[in-house]
Amino acid sequence: MQKNNYAVDRQATSLLDITFWSNIAVIALLIAINTVNFYRAATGGEMLVKIASPELIAIISGILAIWMGVSCFTAMRVKARLKKVYLRLTETGVMGISMPEPMNNKKGTAFEIAYADITEIHIAEMHVTAKSTISSLRIVCGKQEYDVPAPEHLQELIELIGDRIG
Repeated sequence: MQKNNYAVDRQATSLLDITFWSNIAVIALLIAINTVNFYRAATGGEMLVKIASPELIAIISGILAIWMGVSCFTAMRVKARLKKVYLRLTETGVMGISMPEPMNNKKGTAFEIAYADITEIHIAEMHVTAKSTISSLRIVCGKQEYDVPAPEHLQELIELIGDRIG
């Protein structure tokens, strides 16, 4: 028996988890480096970072930590939005949530399409972080397009829908 309901692939959400946790690790490292740097400067020891004063290094680290914190927040927002995306194959058509730009704050759009109305299906790449893309399903119905970010079993889906649209 074939599957009829498809959620977002775990690899896509894992990418966002990796972004989140790696940024948290770097922020923790920046805090540790600055703590040691200030401690050594206060006790007259050799500083870890000698290129500039501890204060300047702390300011630069703070700016970097804020940027990375925003990136963490963005990754978790995108992940939460992606968890709402799904695709369901029925006897007569396809229904689900289209989300062409997961990084923006827009909610996905529900859709329901008859197989007879689908003119094209293919894989499209879309950004989930500033540097990372995921493969997504694009369903075209004339001039209207529906993008389903990273559904699980993407190739299988394309074959199943392709067989049903002729």
